[in-house]
Amino acid sequence: MSPGRWWGVLLFCANAGCHLRTLPPPPPLAPELVSAGVRFQKTIAVLPFVDGRSAADAEDSADLYVYGGSEFVHTDLGELAGGPERAFAEALARHLVARHSFARVVLVDRLEDAPEADLVLSATLRRARGYVEAKDRPGPQDEGRASPEKETPTWRGMAPPRRSPRAARPQDERTVLAEVWIEDVTVRSTKAPQDRLLTADLGWSVVAERKAAPKPPDPWEVLAEALDTAHAQLTGLLDEADLSGAFVAQESAEISATATATLAARTSTAALFQAIAEASPRGWRPGSAGREGWPLGWRGDRGRCVSIALEEAQSQRFHRALGPYRPTVQIYVCSNSSHLRFDPLVEFPAEYLGTVVDGAHLFVHALGRSSWKRPVKDLERFLRPSPPTKRHIFEIGARAGRRASR
Repeated sequence: MSPGRWWGVLLFCANAGCHLRTLPPPPPLAPELVSAGVRFQKTIAVLPFVDGRSAADAEDSADLYVYGGSEFVHTDLGELAGGPERAFAEALARHLVARHSFARVVLVDRLEDAPEADLVLSATLRRARGYVEAKDRPGPQDEGRASPEKETPTWRGMAPPRRSPRAARPQDERTVLAEVWIEDVTVRSTKAPQDRLLTADLGWSVVAERKAAPKPPDPWEVLAEALDTAHAQLTGLLDEADLSGAFVAQESAEISATATATLAARTSTAALFQAIAEASPRGWRPGSAGREGWPLGWRGDRGRCVSIALEEAQSQRFHRALGPYRPTVQIYVCSNSSHLRFDPLVEFPAEYLGTVVDGAHLFVHALGRSSWKRPVKDLERFLRPSPPTKRHIFEIGARAGRRASR
């Protein structure tokens, strides 16, 4: 580590009388996990995070925030020793140590400060806050009253907590909120720093009611709870990862432009799925195969649908409305006797591409950011389905006793 810069911050704060905080440590590891030993016999260097918070998210000067009609006290990342860049890097490093992910974890300002490191981890902090409802809770006359303070964003797509009248609400409880979003967590080899061995976005939110006795909840503890869950997402990826250098996470992936499904792949659904698995883009792998179920956003009352999933390996993404997710492309094949109707209430339905394999119906569902930029177009080109006769399809097949309407 470069101690001059680090201790310079501490000395300035000591002279200025400012209050320094550290993020709460991770909870202890369960005994059965301790006995499992170290996952990677390597040294990893953790760099200070990039502070990528938006102007609104980086502004912590307001004493109170308003959410769902109630006022909340909140964390101020400006109180953290070393600033949020080093504090959150240290918190992640402590989690890796506590979970025995690596033989040695070192914190450095620059990679050059850790010549013994085998791997290096970098990341960008996008958002991190904890909130606890203030002591004075709104009464019935205050419900829904506008506040001059800015509202906090919607939490993972959920509406604000529903408020009941003061008399019906326990006075020894407080609503707590927290959100963590860490983007572009990337592990690289020091021998080939141009290659990304693992890449992930981490995130989690907390919306809960907590007892205020014997003392009110601490917004820093609530933030630490969300942070620990986000960190556990990374160690979960590491548990199944290959960091030898044999696997490289791709910046951009696609099915080869020259790849086409063979005629044999058109004789059965199983053969079609096998062709899809073999043509998976670099960095992607077959997940669940042969799973039954209607395509997302479609309702069926006759026939049978099976699907195969392709997953981006050693990767995770996060969206504030969706939460954490593994980038996945789901391909469905429904028998030609199926009857399905489009469900307009589903926000992101599977896309109908036409017919394959003796008139079976082909659907593809892909949602969210991933290295595979155009999965639907790629699979359409690769599988060459017979396209539907209409641009917008709301019903496929026919009900019993009715003529088919494709």
